[in-house]
Amino acid sequence: MKRILAVLVIFLFFLQATLRAETIRLRTGAFLVGKVERVDENVLVFRRAGNGGVLELKWNELSSFDAKRLREKWSLLNPESAGGVQLPALRVVFQRPGGIRTEVIGELVSNDGKTMVLRQKTHVYRVPVEAIREGPQNVQVPAEDLLTPDQYYQRKLEEIQPGEDADKNAKLADELIRVEDFQRAREHLLKALELGGGKQPDLIKARVKRVEILLKNKEQADILRRISVLRNRKLFSKAKKLVEEFAKRFPNSPLRAEFEKRKDLLEKARRRYLIRRVTTDWFEIMTSELKKVAMSKEMGFAEAQSFAEEKLGEVIRDKIAKKRGLDPAEVDALFKARKEIHGLRSRKASYGTGSFILGKEGVIKDTAVGKRLSKSKGKKRAPGANKAQKELQKRIQQYLRRMQRQGRGQQKSALQSPEEWWKSTTSVRRQQWLIAYYAEHGGDLELMHPETRDCPECGANGFIEGQAAEGGRTVRLPCPVCHGTRFFRVLRFR
Repeated sequence: MKRILAVLVIFLFFLQATLRAETIRLRTGAFLVGKVERVDENVLVFRRAGNGGVLELKWNELSSFDAKRLREKWSLLNPESAGGVQLPALRVVFQRPGGIRTEVIGELVSNDGKTMVLRQKTHVYRVPVEAIREGPQNVQVPAEDLLTPDQYYQRKLEEIQPGEDADKNAKLADELIRVEDFQRAREHLLKALELGGGKQPDLIKARVKRVEILLKNKEQADILRRISVLRNRKLFSKAKKLVEEFAKRFPNSPLRAEFEKRKDLLEKARRRYLIRRVTTDWFEIMTSELKKVAMSKEMGFAEAQSFAEEKLGEVIRDKIAKKRGLDPAEVDALFKARKEIHGLRSRKASYGTGSFILGKEGVIKDTAVGKRLSKSKGKKRAPGANKAQKELQKRIQQYLRRMQRQGRGQQKSALQSPEEWWKSTTSVRRQQWLIAYYAEHGGDLELMHPETRDCPECGANGFIEGQAAEGGRTVRLPCPVCHGTRFFRVLRFR
């Protein structure tokens, strides 16, 4: 009996210890059970249950969820929020006397229908409504672009009204930490402790310690804040220079983990921005270059087709590289990553009346019509159908040869060569043809949902009816627009 009780006591002891233990997950997927003994910006010290082994784990070794959870629990600042508070504002572009266009971004103070009053920090702008040329547009801007530190503090003070409430003082301190007003944050954290610490006194003590480290290393903290501000303003080159300066000046910084995080955020933000800019540039340059080719009087069809298929991609890469200060390989990688853009829209182009150049199979390739016709090929045709079709084609060819010999072929049924079509059509149709051809054969764009449009001349029959020169008989002639292919090819791409 005593033995059973002893075993039960030991079991209950281990059960209680297990319940008190903390479970964390590593980035590899493994789980650790034990106790977090100490954390700082660089490592987390963890004592394992069972064998009592102590591990020093870097923050990037933890799963992103647990890293965020533990940083919050131990009141380590989240670099993503530092310098990243965004406030709503209005953007307007108005014209001053003399024709000078001026952009203003600020908070709306008043609008009586004649004058719009906007405030940006300590500046007040009175904008005549009739002078507005763009906007007003709702935008989000960094807090420090809109308010001075004193204005932000006063606004949050009025909003939270901390008074003698420990938890409200701690909440106000959190808001101030987000904009890196560490001195005032420290004051309100200490006041929260004087008032008893509220619901989470240990959390407040950890925050005080963290803020004091930042105040002690104020120069470093200021650089980190500036990196975040420049990132939010999309001034990536300047932010990158500050990153290089910090790494060189403070190789053993106590804020090293926070620096690495902000460096990572900067690279991600720069990449997202460049993907969008490169994608926009790509389609603008594509359209511009093919417009030049389409309007050229010297360039023939074969040369234009070759340019779209073989040279255009290289021209686009070189132009974007020069514009954005990148190398062509980086441009290529950024453009390939365009699918990461949320809501990336597809674009449309048509071969139009030049669809016949692709041939009958090329026009319907991968379209719903092509798939339907492919399925119907295996079905049995009515007796004599093939014979009748061959006879019709024979009569058409005989008629065309006779008209050619006599020199009296009807102009309406004359079939153009690709070069003749290129010379006779408009520059807009030439440009559309080239865009469609580049999308399909250039190797740079993603082709989506090829479609067909019925030829408007023949109603997708592939032929027109005309009068024979001899005997006045009605004959079927190949459609002079679609050349018997029956359809125009339309593409969507991105």
